[in-house]
Amino acid sequence: MTIRILDNCPACGACLMVCPVKALAISGSKLTVNESCIECGLCIQQCPVQQLVLPKDTPSPSPAGKGKGKRSEDIQAKEVKNNAKVTGV
Repeated sequence: MTIRILDNCPACGACLMVCPVKALAISGSKLTVNESCIECGLCIQQCPVQQLVLPKDTPSPSPAGKGKGKRSEDIQAKEVKNNAKVTGV
């Protein structure tokens, strides 16, 4: 699984620099994530518009289809650090 990009992502690029495995890219005017994503959550923490979520945190779409994403409450700095140790990143 990979980080999920919600519909209202402006592809601002704020998340690109924090990804330890370079899984994020901007293609045209859209942010993309590839299979090398390790779900460390650094991009989620960096996103200024809260449009990146872990798959389990994906909000249900609103009736109008314009639901706002929410920042993952599960990601803690300690968990990110532990993931980095396990993966060697």
